[in-house]
Parts: sequence; C-alpha cells; structure tokens
Amino acid sequence: MTKSNGDLVPPGDGAPESALTKAVRSAVTCAVQCTSCADAGVEEVMSLPQHLRDGPEVGSVCEALAWLATRQSGTNEAVIKGMLEACATACERRVQFCAGFEHPHCSQSVQSAEDCARDCRVALDGF
Repeated sequence: MTKSNGDLVPPGDGAPESALTKAVRSAVTCAVQCTSCADAGVEEVMSLPQHLRDGPEVGSVCEALAWLATRQSGTNEAVIKGMLEACATACERRVQFCAGFEHPHCSQSVQSAEDCARDCRVALDGF
C-alpha cells in the first residue's frame, strides 16, 4: 500500500507483515475496543466522565493512524511517525486509566491498547 520505511503489504501475498502493518491492524482493533468500552460504561451508568471521554478519543487517534498510514498516494514519514507516537501515548494512557476496572469490556480495551501501544513503538523503532 504505502511505500515508506514500513511498507504496508496486502494480506496473503506471502510477504511477512511489516511493523507498520501490524501497528495499523492493532490500531483498528484498539479503536473499536476503546470506543465500545466507553459505550458499555454509559450502559452501566458509570460515574466516570473521563472513562466516557477517553475511550472515543483513543479510538479517534487509532483510526487516524490507520487512515494516514494506509494512504497509497506517496508518503509522509514525519506525519506517520507523529501519529505512531500519538497513538502509542494515547493507548498507554488508556491502559493506565482502564486497568483498574474489572469490567470485561475494560479488560478487552486494556489488552487492545497494550497491543497497539507496543506495535506502534516497534513500528517507530523501524523508521
């Protein structure tokens, strides 16, 4: 897909998955899990406004990374690096915030955010 230091490759072409591709996949999963976690918090009438705000914000950062990193027309490594950093930071913050809750949706959100933060840091190291 993009031609940069972390080339994205279409799935199933036999090539190993690049660090950037793995980060994008993790970001998409994390976006869904963090947004879903916040929505579940609304349903449980949690009195945690930051919980409700933080999930969609992390989801938005993850979605932005995925969208920018998969663009096929040229590259902008500085922007992708910045988004990888922002995504890792947002996910690390989500882990810190949500780890203290025992709800199943929180543990899923934490796992996705941990995976995403790690994969973003690995991709950053590859640039």
